[in-house]
This record gives sequence, C-alpha cells and structure tokens, in this order.
Amino acid sequence: MKMNRSYNTFTSLSLIALSLASAIVSSALAAEPARRTPHSWPGTRASQLVFFAVLEGLYRDGVTNSDVDLIIPPSTNGAPRFDPEHFVYACPLCHPAFEAFRLYRHRDRIFGLKAPMDTFGPGLDDNIRSQLRSPNPESRRKAIETLISRWVAQRLELMRLTPEERADITREMEQGRKQGMGALKNGLTGLQLRKNCPICDGSFGACKLK
Repeated sequence: MKMNRSYNTFTSLSLIALSLASAIVSSALAAEPARRTPHSWPGTRASQLVFFAVLEGLYRDGVTNSDVDLIIPPSTNGAPRFDPEHFVYACPLCHPAFEAFRLYRHRDRIFGLKAPMDTFGPGLDDNIRSQLRSPNPESRRKAIETLISRWVAQRLELMRLTPEERADITREMEQGRKQGMGALKNGLTGLQLRKNCPICDGSFGACKLK
C-alpha cells in the first residue's frame, strides 16, 4: 500500500513537473517572435540601407570634416549634435543617417598607408558646399537631400535587387518617411516651421528613381 501511494505521488509530481515544463516552453516559444520583432531602426532593412548608404557615400566622396560639421554641428561639449533643422527625432530614416554621419566624423586614419589618409574621394563639389554654408535652412536641407538621394541610389544600384525586392524596400522607405513626417507634423523636433525632411525625401526619392 505504501509503495502504491509513493508511486502515485511520484507520478502526480512528475505530471505536474511536465505540465510546468511544457507551459514554460510554450511561453518561451510564444515570446520568441516578440523578441525578434524590431522595435528600433537597427532592426529594419530600410534603416540599415540608409545607414550603409550614407557611410559609404561619405567615404566615397571624401567629405571633409568641416562639411560634415555643417550637417551635424558640434555641441558645446564637442560631440555631434542631432540638429532638428536637418533631422527629425523618432524618424527611422533620420536616426541611421545621423549615426552614419557621426561614425564617419569620428573615423581614424587608414592603417598602413605612408601618406596620412582617412577617406577616399576628393570632397563635395563647390555647389553643394556652398549650399551647406547658406544662412537659409531650406538651401542647406536641399543640399543634404541631394546627397542622401545620390548615396541611397548608389547603394541600391550595388545591391542589384529584383523588382520584387525593390518594391518591398520602397514600401519600407515610404513607411519610414510617413513616420518621420508624422513626427515632424506633431512637433516632436521642436521646429514646426518646416514641412520637409531632407533625409526622408532623399531616401524615398532614390527608391522611386529607376
């Protein structure tokens, strides 16, 4: 009798443990998609495209630090500033662009070269450089939009996407632009006077170009 009671107790405990284990595994599996769902720009293809396009474009064109500082001006402590006249806070296209500018601005010299070198190209053309130095913020934003559009278009060309892939990334860019423009409209940038975003317009515009 004692053996039967012990056996029944063991069986009951085993079933309870198995049920708990199954519940834990089920909860973990159910939570897995949520953990993989991107909640910030590094998890989206469109944002990554903007990041790599801008960083690559900066190196390819050989943009000088003085020109970069006109887009992400240094703050009082010397760190690059997320300028609300050029970027939109909470925009999934502006943040990767800013991060690429910031990363490039802190670049080191290329290792192993006799001559000091930290970039590749000859620098921006005089027209763009002049626009970036304009006291008119609209002119500065137009110059930034031109750069972003060219760099994203160059990156897309290198990616050799299929028509279906191009359509998918264009839709993602459009969604990112809508989110950024929504933040701009709601005044999250602190500047409600402007109605355009050079990063959003340049990125989405490049995707539509064929």
